[in-house]
Amino acid sequence: MVRAIVYLLLSGLLFPSLGWCQDGGPYQVNVPRIVGYTGTGLGLTVTSRIIKSRIETVPLSTIELGTVPSFDRWSVRVATARPANVSDATLLSSAALPGLLLLHRKSRNNAGKIGLLYFEAMLINYGLTDLVKTTALRPRPFLRATDLPGDTPVDHNGLASYFSGHTSGSATACFFFAQVFQDYYPDSPWRYGVWATAATLPAVTGYLRIRAGKHYLSDVVSGYLVGGAIGMLIPILHKKPITERRLNVSPSIGGVHLSWQF
Repeated sequence: MVRAIVYLLLSGLLFPSLGWCQDGGPYQVNVPRIVGYTGTGLGLTVTSRIIKSRIETVPLSTIELGTVPSFDRWSVRVATARPANVSDATLLSSAALPGLLLLHRKSRNNAGKIGLLYFEAMLINYGLTDLVKTTALRPRPFLRATDLPGDTPVDHNGLASYFSGHTSGSATACFFFAQVFQDYYPDSPWRYGVWATAATLPAVTGYLRIRAGKHYLSDVVSGYLVGGAIGMLIPILHKKPITERRLNVSPSIGGVHLSWQF
């Protein structure tokens, strides 16, 4: 629920409310792309919701917890509230990070376009993450606590360990921000710090989810990679093709004027 609210408010409303301003910038937005990427995200989300609605709440004693791989064993721990709460805060911070693009006129002038791309990325990530969770049905680490009674009710959320939605959401937002910043300001001295922040914040979020007993290491690593890939790919896939960059030649006083349209 936290992720859904974050995605809708911060990716769907933050940028488009400032106007579309479709001209200029490195990205191309058209109806086929909007329908394709948004439709993909909606399709994934609806499918996952249908599957999730069919998952019944069952007693813990009826769940086969299975064997934990060696690389995941250190992350088995009892859930604690503080790391979970802090991970919510880091997720919110990540989702708000692209808002920094509003600070400079160059990217602010394309706020609506960037906002649409951001919405597409977050929606696809949310739908894909939810679909994987509802099909993998991996029990969360805290269910292995020895003091939990066998009649403890476990719903779909208790079986949503793989992969980490907080981590994938944070990675999508952060790497989207870094990729867009790189595309708009390729020569900025801030780009190194932007990429460092984009890489660090999802990692911190994932670590906190492990400390909270919500996920294994493999859940976090998978969420990091999937979310980061989506965050970078959506801006890349929206880049204007090279064929749209035109070389214009026109006479001028004392010579010829050359211009390259991006």
